[in-house]
Amino acid sequence: SIIMHGVKVVLAIMLVLVASGCVQSNSGDENPFANDIIILESLEIAPSEAGAGRIVTITGYVTNIGKQKADNVKVKLEDYCSSLFSIETKTCDTASGSDVCDYGTMKPGDSKKIGWRLKTPGADKIANLDFTCPIKIKAYYSYVSSGSADVVLAQENEKASAPTSVTSDGPVKIYIEVKGQPITPNVPYDVAVTIKDIGVGKVSSRSIPKENLDLKIPAEISKDPVSVFEACNITRDIIMSEKTGEKKADTIYCALTSPSFKDIVLTKHVTASLKYDYEFDNSAN
Repeated sequence: SIIMHGVKVVLAIMLVLVASGCVQSNSGDENPFANDIIILESLEIAPSEAGAGRIVTITGYVTNIGKQKADNVKVKLEDYCSSLFSIETKTCDTASGSDVCDYGTMKPGDSKKIGWRLKTPGADKIANLDFTCPIKIKAYYSYVSSGSADVVLAQENEKASAPTSVTSDGPVKIYIEVKGQPITPNVPYDVAVTIKDIGVGKVSSRSIPKENLDLKIPAEISKDPVSVFEACNITRDIIMSEKTGEKKADTIYCALTSPSFKDIVLTKHVTASLKYDYEFDNSAN
């Protein structure tokens, strides 16, 4: 469902856009990237063939398909065989360096042009070359994901509605789980908050600062007036990948004790939001 394009440079050089898991094609899929916010669309290289010393144009769009704004949006021409090819101009009309298009904040539905004009090497440099030059384009952005879950407290033997939980759009998901509901008065229980990267790219660093997590636990569901950081023992940053680079989920456990309460059934909501920096390139799969 992903269509990529390349250009053959006369004298046996091929420029190709590396196949991507975060590039939109015209395949008609309703939303092939439901877990992603910023995507690259309609990337093309033209003309399809170019001789030595000619101009090759890379064009496309960067689009916010999410439900919230994305901040610090940048698109970079990461790899273009720079030892041979030179950037003549960029056509994204931003004030950043020649290889970077900086869009700042993009609202839901915003779509911006990206583009560069590259000059192919002179005939003296490529007369005897025969190789493929991959074009890698990298995107960066900041986003806030959120999640929430019901906590249902009830008196002994009372029936209560099934609790619900919600996680927002975005590549990093927040799953909040409370087992053993409905929870009766004066019993210990746990709230588990799992943070997982399911996008095609990766969080820009191995960990997210713990200060970026805003976790709210209503006072009505806890017997002891402890802070969230005490109840959940949040003493370290949130680890999003192994040292090898492999993604991993991180779970925070909050140990609580239900209070005494007069209500027959009491429903409250645990909420969490997390700010993070994300990146992907058109070699993601």
